[in-house]
Amino acid sequence: MLTIFNVINNMKFALTILAILAVISPLEAFTVPRTGNGALADELQKFVDLIPIKEIIEIVHRYKTQDIEFQQVLEYFQSYEFKTLITEIESIPEWIHILNYAQSAGLDAYYLVNKVNEYLHLPSLKPSSHATRNIGGIRGFLDEVEAVVPTDQLKSLYLERVANSAVFADFNRMLGSPIAQTLVNKLCASINFNNFLTKAKNYGVRLDIIRVDMEERLGLTVPC
Repeated sequence: MLTIFNVINNMKFALTILAILAVISPLEAFTVPRTGNGALADELQKFVDLIPIKEIIEIVHRYKTQDIEFQQVLEYFQSYEFKTLITEIESIPEWIHILNYAQSAGLDAYYLVNKVNEYLHLPSLKPSSHATRNIGGIRGFLDEVEAVVPTDQLKSLYLERVANSAVFADFNRMLGSPIAQTLVNKLCASINFNNFLTKAKNYGVRLDIIRVDMEERLGLTVPC
């Protein structure tokens, strides 16, 4: 759902979900799953290789066992409301189109989606801890993750790959395409998605930065 550049600029919430799934599900966080010629997966692997996954997982473990707010988010990920949101997203044709595009470009997108579904006890898609204290809450967790992510290197790699990799540049254009805009519009019209955004904002996620990046970097309009 997020653009590549806004993930680079404000990847904190995406990394939260990635790191959580890396710890509490069998997600292979170190290797981007490949399919076909693997071209897009190979490009994305360059970004993953810059992210200190082990350090992030250590942060996740600490927050998972010691932070009340973080534990509440883990509980929310297992709630009926969040599962309904994921099911709703996976029923949007534009989302399926983007998954299929990524799949055909060499990224096993369905493998990643189904790892999330497995954790949430949701059906697979087919291609077509004890609370003790609050040590920083979600905002503190995101700040710690941000501190270990090499943002400048990721930005430089992004610009370099857009300029020199046809498959990555095409994928970036897909994320700013009319199909992506339709997906954004449908999500912004969703009550479940807006409830999710409200929760994220209340936890300190800087949604305004994500929205500005999506609008300025890819020309998308974000009405929510």
